[in-house]
Formats: sequence, C-alpha cells, structure tokens
Amino acid sequence: MKPVSLTELRKKIDRVDIRIVRLIQKRMILAIAIGQLKKSNRQPVEIKQREKKVLANWERQASGLGLDKKTIIEIARLLIRVSKFKEKLK
Repeated sequence: MKPVSLTELRKKIDRVDIRIVRLIQKRMILAIAIGQLKKSNRQPVEIKQREKKVLANWERQASGLGLDKKTIIEIARLLIRVSKFKEKLK
C-alpha cells in the first residue's frame, strides 16, 4: 500500500474546510432568520440561557470525540458572537 503524500492530505483538508465554510454559511442564514423572528416578537438578541446551552452542547460533543474542550468552546463562542451580530443586522 502506497503511503499518503502531504499533497493528498492537504487536498483532504481543503475539502473539509470547504464543508466547514458551507456549514458556517448555513448557520449564518439561520441566525438571520432567528434575528428576524426575535425582532418581530420583540425579543432580545442576546439570551444567555440559550448561549449556555449551546456551549454545553459543543463541550459535550468535543468530549465525545476526544477533542480539546477549550479550543472547541473558543470556536463556539466565536460563532455565537458572529451569529448575534448577524441577528442584530436584520
């Protein structure tokens, strides 16, 4: 069996990155829709209880996959921050 080359591994990472970006796009579209609903229902953009639940879900997933929880939580917080920004725009 032929060893995998650095180029092949990088191509695989590039494909994964494309999927990640597309998922982020979907998340942002959902955040905009949520922002519109919150605005029409006169709800605040920031709901700390929901954020805690989202972070707990990310942490649980990270643990189950053997990923560094601190890093995953940082990524989740960044996504939440950007999502709230998108919610405020609409």
